[in-house]
Amino acid sequence: METSKYLTALIKSLFGVGLFYLLYLTSNIVIIKEYVEDPAFDKVVNRFSSTHQLLKNVPNIMLFGVDEYYLKNHDMINELNQTTYGYTFPNNKIANFIQRLDKFVEKHKEQTPKALFIDYDYSFPTTVGGKNLTKEDNFFLEVLKKPHGYSIVLPKSRQENFIESSSDATIQKLIAEKKIIFSTVEVAESKDGTTRRFIAYKTYKNAKTEEDCNYSSVSLSLWRMFGNDANFTEQSVVHNRFIVKDYASSQILIDEQNSSKSYLRQKSYWGGFYYYSADHSFENLDYDMFKDAIILLGSTTKNIKRDSFKVVTGKELRGIELQANMIMTHFYLNGGLKTFNIWKSSLLIFVVFYLLFLFGNQFINKILPNWVKIRLVPLLKEPLSFLLIMVVMFLLSWGIFYFYQEWFNWGVAGVLFKVIELWKKIKEYSMKFLNYLKGV
Repeated sequence: METSKYLTALIKSLFGVGLFYLLYLTSNIVIIKEYVEDPAFDKVVNRFSSTHQLLKNVPNIMLFGVDEYYLKNHDMINELNQTTYGYTFPNNKIANFIQRLDKFVEKHKEQTPKALFIDYDYSFPTTVGGKNLTKEDNFFLEVLKKPHGYSIVLPKSRQENFIESSSDATIQKLIAEKKIIFSTVEVAESKDGTTRRFIAYKTYKNAKTEEDCNYSSVSLSLWRMFGNDANFTEQSVVHNRFIVKDYASSQILIDEQNSSKSYLRQKSYWGGFYYYSADHSFENLDYDMFKDAIILLGSTTKNIKRDSFKVVTGKELRGIELQANMIMTHFYLNGGLKTFNIWKSSLLIFVVFYLLFLFGNQFINKILPNWVKIRLVPLLKEPLSFLLIMVVMFLLSWGIFYFYQEWFNWGVAGVLFKVIELWKKIKEYSMKFLNYLKGV
């Protein structure tokens, strides 16, 4: 009997290790990704979203959002919370933001940021039909042409791009010198409508040369500005995941000179990631925050849904907030998420499964009161064993993720129990069928 017990635990544990290898090798298959990889990862990230994370040697991420406070301050939203400027946000407002930043940098040269990412579409000019440049478009181009001391990153979402295709020699010189950089903002949406992965590269035709070019993601472009590198050769199911963290605190500030104006200020659980309404005064912030910082500018207006993305925490983020979390993920994971060493994972799975298959029931019997043991354990023996193993595996996975920034798929335990359950059903019906044939 004892030999059978040890042998059964050994067989189940070895089977679990084999199943882990199988899932590891097939992780890019859609059904494995959707039903095994993603649910397991989502639960770990959900527990991770409201924990403080202090990163060393990481630039500050300062997101200036065009939110309801900004729009009200500039009379660009009506009483029904509908924007009044049409489909395209005015380019002169974006140019004004750059001028404000340049003025601040000129005054505080030691606090020059590393880059500014502007999350607005520049496929076409802002005229109806998008063929001719408006006065606002030309003003924006003139501001782009001035020296800034930092790089400007703009989205590339299709072949057409009126800045990239500009015939202005200064604009083309800045593009050639990588003072103006075009990057993709594409993300991968899962079947359930949740965005979990970014697309590292996207191929578009260059708007000027009409040649096919690979445009790296915004987050990857910004991460590389700090001398980092990453080998993203495919849309890996693990490597391209990003982590989302909630805002830890939120303040509404009233303008001291004009009480009818207010601003939003938020701090993320990511240490070094801050949010401000887009017209928040730079002079009212800690100057040192700007040194080598990444400045982000984009729409965070909640009532415009065309740029909203559902994330694993169940919340919806605007595109610019998504990009901020992707940037922080690059720094936190040193480029991208890596799978926990395959041999260590296998050993861990074997030891955990073997010990819990062997002693799990004894542990459950010790912690449960007698009346539960008598009435419920015979019925709930396997579910309780399953729950215990899932909890232990989850804690191990979370610990490895938190302390080592690597992914260990704890969901293999759930798959193993489904396989065991299926095998028992097959065995049960096979016996019934044999008995039927024997006339029993």
